[in-house]
Amino acid sequence: MVKLANEEQSQVKRATRAAYGATLAELANEGLPVVAVDADLPGSTTTKKLADAGFADRLFNCGIAEQNMVGGAAGLAACGNKVFLATFAVFASMRAC
Repeated sequence: MVKLANEEQSQVKRATRAAYGATLAELANEGLPVVAVDADLPGSTTTKKLADAGFADRLFNCGIAEQNMVGGAAGLAACGNKVFLATFAVFASMRAC
């Protein structure tokens, strides 16, 4: 399972997104049914790391259609997947309304 940072690691400052994709890949490697749904930003949100780790079939790029991304993610979750959405907050909050 993913481990919490130790004291030394917790002192290193980095953006949340820097760990996001790597953590998704780590969870997938551990056998969890993790999928990422992205709105045409896999490089910026780092979900591309999931695909680079050999799980390209678990990365869904919905393009610039956040409302469709949310709907598709709901369907994937209903199938028993652990779904993680990735886009910029302003688009997730307003375009998906």
